[in-house]
Amino acid sequence: MVNIHNTINTVTDRTVAGINLGYNVTSWLNLSYQLGFNNIELNRQQVTDIGSRAAAGTGEIVEDSYNKRELESNFLITFAKSIGQDMSVKAVFGHNVNQQTANRQAYDGKIIISPGYMTLTIARMLFLMGVLMNRKGYGPCLVTLI
Repeated sequence: MVNIHNTINTVTDRTVAGINLGYNVTSWLNLSYQLGFNNIELNRQQVTDIGSRAAAGTGEIVEDSYNKRELESNFLITFAKSIGQDMSVKAVFGHNVNQQTANRQAYDGKIIISPGYMTLTIARMLFLMGVLMNRKGYGPCLVTLI
């Protein structure tokens, strides 16, 4: 990028979506399914120019990219039955699945060689940080009310 001095630019994109489905098998038995998706992408560039008080006056360029995706689903079977006029039983059986993936890469260019043209290629020292995370969880559930 040309002629960017002492700035932080951040671009964030987020997508959230969900769907719920339900079916009454009988008056006392219900099946339901929920699926949700959440995605966030964050891209940031930070430029500290040569001669600035920050970065020891030698200049610095940081480019940071972060992405996280999450997918979650729930399947529930609900049993609800009246027993006489004063009593009822309700039981919910089901399971939950949650999967998350995150990825981050950051580049930190220190000691800028040439003022005015701010890209990572003109940094004397370049540091890289990368993180990748994958997680998946599964859990059954049971709730009973009398």
